[in-house]
Amino acid sequence: MNDKTSSTHRGFRIRNVRPGTPAQALGLRRGDRLIRINGYEIHDPIDVRFHGSEAVLTLEIERNEERHRVSLEKEIDEDLGLEFESPPYRTCKNHCLFCFVHQMPRGLRRSLYVKDDDYRLSFLHGNYITLTNCREADYERIFRQRLSPLYLSVHATDDTVRRKILGNPDAPPILPAMQRLSAAGIRMHVQIVLCRGINDGKILERTVQDLMNLYPNVQSVAVVPVGLTRFRKALPLLHPMDASGALRLLRFLHNQQERCRNVFRETWIFPADEFYLTAGLPFPPLDTYDALPQLENGVGMVPLLQQEVTGMIGDLPPCRTDEKITIGTGTLAYPVLERLLTEAAKQTGASFDLVAIPNHFFGRTVTVSGLLTGSDLLKSFSGRNITETIFLPSNMLEHDENHFLDGLCVKEVEKALHCRLRFVAASAEGLLTPFRET
Repeated sequence: MNDKTSSTHRGFRIRNVRPGTPAQALGLRRGDRLIRINGYEIHDPIDVRFHGSEAVLTLEIERNEERHRVSLEKEIDEDLGLEFESPPYRTCKNHCLFCFVHQMPRGLRRSLYVKDDDYRLSFLHGNYITLTNCREADYERIFRQRLSPLYLSVHATDDTVRRKILGNPDAPPILPAMQRLSAAGIRMHVQIVLCRGINDGKILERTVQDLMNLYPNVQSVAVVPVGLTRFRKALPLLHPMDASGALRLLRFLHNQQERCRNVFRETWIFPADEFYLTAGLPFPPLDTYDALPQLENGVGMVPLLQQEVTGMIGDLPPCRTDEKITIGTGTLAYPVLERLLTEAAKQTGASFDLVAIPNHFFGRTVTVSGLLTGSDLLKSFSGRNITETIFLPSNMLEHDENHFLDGLCVKEVEKALHCRLRFVAASAEGLLTPFRET
């Protein structure tokens, strides 16, 4: 390194340098700070991606409190090979009626109480944002660096209703912001968290029409259910969706889907899988979900799982043991998984025990497996005749691979139940893993 420089900008600390990359060839190390690329200050991974795409680069690096400039040539768009420490991201200033953080008990690990609302995380990871804390400089950067697509929590285009849902009387109007993004060619995926009696009915109809007017830059819309826990103390009263309400909603959205297919040649708007399970209706064909743009939002996961499992069952080997397979799941997915596992058992000759685990920790209205805790496992399996291994979905440990959301350690639960907990991917491959290993 050479050419010492000075500046007050501290840059971005390097966490790892991947082998065989331009950064390693330059001699960059963990702990170095990347200050500038071609004269542009570096604040986050987006800056690195944007300014580091050229073939000829000059990097300003800080090591041991000294600044140096180094130059390199690489292929256009070739990755530098740098991984960075997480920069500080912008937190949410809203107080949404359904915010899950506000519905959690005290005493859990601090990371579970962090609410992000940062356009950079929306672009990088698909996090949904409200745009309520987007400043003019942020919009200018979005346009300049073409940060697209973004994922937006809209909920309602009626500003009065939206401000009520967000718990933020100062939330700026959402439609002008989206129109501005659309005019600049920024693509958007939208979610509407449905609160019964607040943003359904006529409000939902208006919201859908307003968003349709922004097609094709609004590329997809998901309508998802509100999540309610037993810790909603001193919070506004919200009602979970029941079967009749889910049925009415699906009828409305099916009509909107047909309209979109006629006009856009795409389905475009999608109900979350949970609504079909709550209403007891069969899922539509997988090809009506377009390219599954809202899969991570719980839209299309079940029909995709059904199709993939059906295609894999014929390749399962015959069972090699008389031991029963024990599998745990949330109560919502239980009926679907029971049907799929029954077919797998017919193919292999294996026997299984699928256990629907009620959520005692957060409350019975929380039915997804990803929010089950160690204490829920203890209540469901203690005293039960179980096998040496319980297969569970890995999303139970999404926040921490060693601890459940209630703070219990995996090894503690294994010791109490006198068995091994085996976590498998919440996918077709993961679901069929027990049948491949017996």
